[in-house]
Amino acid sequence: MQKKKPYYLYEQSAVIPFIRDKNKIKIMLITSRKRKNWVIPKGGVVKSLSPADSAAKEALEEAGIEGTVFPFQIGEYQHSKWNGICRIKVFLLEIENILQDWEEAAFRKRKLVSIKETKRLVNNPELTHLINKASSLLIHTPVQDSESLDPDITHEPSTKQRKQKYREKLKQMEKRAMVAEKKAIAYKSLLKQYQLDLKQLSSECFL
Repeated sequence: MQKKKPYYLYEQSAVIPFIRDKNKIKIMLITSRKRKNWVIPKGGVVKSLSPADSAAKEALEEAGIEGTVFPFQIGEYQHSKWNGICRIKVFLLEIENILQDWEEAAFRKRKLVSIKETKRLVNNPELTHLINKASSLLIHTPVQDSESLDPDITHEPSTKQRKQKYREKLKQMEKRAMVAEKKAIAYKSLLKQYQLDLKQLSSECFL
């Protein structure tokens, strides 16, 4: 029986990579490494990155794509792995560059498909639902109803100003994550000191 991994590996993030083809949205799917199912780029959240940035990093490694990742998640789904359940936060990534060669090219295939075709290729119902939701948010749903996304995200083509705004927000989120990580380290050190003091007091009581 396969042993479970450390708990933090089960908290993951992913992107639904898309491009705009006239008035339609196309999604880039990739194959998994072993089962060859069609999935989206995903992986464990890197400590030094926000979940959105970490998912964009996975997209570059697994699919060889670069682009603008929207910093607000559109939902999450679950995936069975390592004798446990992974909870995967999902973000949108608008593809700007598709590399001819990439890190995991030897292990994965990739393809751009229509929303309709994703229903046939993707086996996970929760992921299929999120892909449909992404399509609806990007094309059909009015901006004022898209509460799960940044208010500036519309079905109109991205502008340099909007992209810059996303990048600034990502930097702010990353700074907050770094501050929180430093605080966690400080609290851990303080807790360790308290434990040592308690141990010393306990020893003195038995003298």
